[in-house]
Amino acid sequence: MSEEIEAETPAIRVNRSKWLVAFGVLQLCMGGLAGLVFVFLLYMVTASSPLGGQSGMDAKSLYPALVMYSLGTLWFITMGIGSIQARRWARVLILITSWFWLVGGIMGVANMALMMGSIGSMVGQQED
Repeated sequence: MSEEIEAETPAIRVNRSKWLVAFGVLQLCMGGLAGLVFVFLLYMVTASSPLGGQSGMDAKSLYPALVMYSLGTLWFITMGIGSIQARRWARVLILITSWFWLVGGIMGVANMALMMGSIGSMVGQQED
């Protein structure tokens, strides 16, 4: 009856609070920049009325960009605050979106590499 009882060693927790705060501040800055672009686009929509009979820029073409930048602003500010406060949901959502961006970027680079060959051959044919 000589059973050895192994004591479980507690897991050592690494303090990552400095990194969480640093990346949270980075995300807040990105949200602030997206907010500035949103305000600029909003100004462009209101100022795009035709002046003196000249046709101005169509304001309807800026609506998708307004929606995209407003959502980006909300996303980055929310994730920045969640990262600074070390919320678990923020880490999960940031990882999910990061993987989507990584996969999309790899597919975009592969698509560009495939298209460059055909574009180069078309340019070569036009020069002849």
